[in-house]
This record gives sequence, C-alpha cells and structure tokens, in this order.
Amino acid sequence: MPTPHALMTAYLASLEARRIPFNTIKAYRADLTRFVALMPGEMEAITVAQIEAYLGAGGVSEATSRRRHACLRSFYQWLIAQEENPMARLKLGATRVRCVTRSSSRSWAPFPQRRRVIARSLRSCMKLACASAKRSASRSPTSI
Repeated sequence: MPTPHALMTAYLASLEARRIPFNTIKAYRADLTRFVALMPGEMEAITVAQIEAYLGAGGVSEATSRRRHACLRSFYQWLIAQEENPMARLKLGATRVRCVTRSSSRSWAPFPQRRRVIARSLRSCMKLACASAKRSASRSPTSI
C-alpha cells in the first residue's frame, strides 16, 4: 500500500487533471497535509474517531470546518474509486433477442417465428390496455 503522502499527491494530481480551481486544490493540499501529519502510519489504521477528532478541532471558522469535511469526503471517495475492480472495466455487450416458444423454452427461434411471437405479445398487451381503459371509463362519471 502506498504511503498516505503518496496517496495525497496522486489525489491532488487527479484534481488538477479534472481542472478543479487552483484555490480549491491549494486549500485541499493544506487540509490533507495537516490531516496526514496528524494521523498515524497507514491509511487503513485511521479510525472514525480520529477523523471526527480532526474535523472537530476548534479554532477554525464554520467554512473551514465544512471545507475540511468536504476535502476528506472527496479524498476517501477517490480512494474507494482507485480500488481495483475488474468488473468496473467490463462493458455490457449487445445481447441476442431470445424467444420462448411452446415447443422448446431453451431454443433460439428463427426470425419469422420471433416476429410472430412479438406481434402476439403486443396484441395481448393492447387487449389488456383497452380492457383496462374501458373499465376505468365505465367507472368515471361523464359530464356533458
């Protein structure tokens, strides 16, 4: 695992690559430098209580306190995003249309049969929609 200082440097570089305003990066750099200096060793060793103690340290304005909170939240979200997740790199490819027929529920239907099944399904949906519309029309009072 990289050192907290190396992670902080990589995070700030990612902010620069995203064209975050210079003053925000400058403030985040100061906040993260202070945070890393106060926390022990590895990032995994940092506890919620230590983060709350850092954020609750007095002597700063409300705006500074909120910025520090936003900085740490953004930093930890970035750390989570950096975890290696091979599934995140996979793209969902195009899928084939599968038709369930009466003869075999596991076979792929040829194109004309697929069209008939789709048309049959659409007709049954339309019948249900029409029946539902007629029922709701008969229930509602008509005003002329």
